Amino acid sequence: MTAGGFIEIDLDAVEQVFRRLDATGATLDTEWRRARLTVHIGEAGIGHDEIARSFRIHYGPASGAAFRAADNLPRSFTTLTTAGRAGAAEYRAADERGAAAINGKPPMLGPR
Repeated sequence: MTAGGFIEIDLDAVEQVFRRLDATGATLDTEWRRARLTVHIGEAGIGHDEIARSFRIHYGPASGAAFRAADNLPRSFTTLTTAGRAGAAEYRAADERGAAAINGKPPMLGPR
């Protein structure tokens, strides 16, 4: 909020945030795929004896739920940035419509 009580969005700054979020989501996706494979390979070490079978009864459902949650997490970054960019575009369009309504003056940038 500006000193005059107006709400101002710095569209260049928010786009930088969206780029960072996109990069973070991409990195998370890549690193999680590697980690997931490492876990999967390590699961072979659980074995198949009676103790291992008893462990797997509880491990299987819990690991499945954890994998599904982790598999979906990178997509949440994409969802967030898509919604954020749509909001920024809507803000820009509203600002341009408002400017056009006041004698065609261009939108103000920065604090008002």
